[in-house]
Amino acid sequence: MESLISNMQWVIHFYDINCQYSKNLQRWINSNPLISIPQEIHIQPGIGIWHVHGHHSECFT
Repeated sequence: MESLISNMQWVIHFYDINCQYSKNLQRWINSNPLISIPQEIHIQPGIGIWHVHGHHSECFT
C-alpha cells in the first residue's frame, strides 16, 4: 500500500458542475474501451470559486 501511495499522482479537475459530473466520470471511462485512467492517478474534482456559492455545502469539499 505504501508504494502505491508514494507513486500516486493527483489530478485536480475543475468544472462548474463537477459535483454532478464527477459522480459518473469513472463509469463513463469504464464503459469506453478506448480510454482508461491508470491506477496510480487520483482525480480530485473541484468547483471554481465563481460557481461554488451556488452549490450545496456538501459540494464545498
